[in-house]
Formats: sequence, structure tokens, C-alpha cells
Amino acid sequence: MKRKVLALALLCAFSTALLACGGKTADDSFSVLYEATSEGTSESSDLSEFDSYIAGMWQTASIGYVDEDDEDSMQPDYYVQFTDTEINYGHLKGDEFVLDHSDEISTIGRTADGLYRIQAGTESGGQYTFQTSEDDPDVLEYYETWNEEVFSEVYRAGASLSRR
Repeated sequence: MKRKVLALALLCAFSTALLACGGKTADDSFSVLYEATSEGTSESSDLSEFDSYIAGMWQTASIGYVDEDDEDSMQPDYYVQFTDTEINYGHLKGDEFVLDHSDEISTIGRTADGLYRIQAGTESGGQYTFQTSEDDPDVLEYYETWNEEVFSEVYRAGASLSRR
């Protein structure tokens, strides 16, 4: 009888230890800097570091059109500019950015590894993520989801962004 009680106690202790170790979720390793909510926006940190990182013009990796002013010059599908609340997609006409469309940013944050992650949504309800590349801080990798567990399955290199 003592052995059964001891075995049961050890089993309970072992099970508790496994649950404690395995309980880490993606949210535990992600700190939110900005989040759009139904009540407005909430900021849990200063966005100035993010703003300075993301400032300027970015462009998609895929090539999409010929520049009207230089027929030998292929241009990216989109040039991209970020605000705190939107991702603006457009084209360049000369040196001027011409807006094509915008998507609303839902969340801006940092992963435990210090990589920026921007989650946005389209008007049609699509959700996607840009995240700083581990290999190059001037590249934002594109994933067709907010679900980090399937990032490897929905990574799209051609839609990823590089700093211009």
C-alpha cells in the first residue's frame, strides 16, 4: 500500500513538473508595443524605437511593373511605408509615393529574441504578419497568418520587404 501511495505521489509530482515546463505559449515570448482594440488603441511601451527602425521606404522582393520614366527599369510590386496604425502600399511616380491601398495594423511587438513583429489585417478580413529576419534587420519576412505555429508553412519570400 505504501508503494502505491509513493508511486502515486511521484506520478503527481512528475505530471505537475511536465505541465509547468510545457506551459509556455507564444504569448509568453511576445511583448506588445501597440495593439488596436475595439475601444481604440492601447500602448504598453514607447513606440519611438520601433518608429525609428521602421522609418523610410521599404519594397517587396517581387518585381511587378516597368517604370514609366525608364522602360528598362523593373519596379517592385509595391513600395511600402509604415505608420503607427497602418501599412501603406503604393508605387513611385518619379520620387513621389503614390498610395494604392492601406491595411490596418492590429499589433506591433517584439519577440523574446528582440525581433519586431507587425500583425495587420486587410479590408477583406485577411490576416498577415511581417517579422524582422533573424539574418538581416533590413528585411521584414512576410507570413500569411497571425499564427506563429504555422509560420514555416505560410512564409512568402516574394511578399517580404527590404529596406530601400
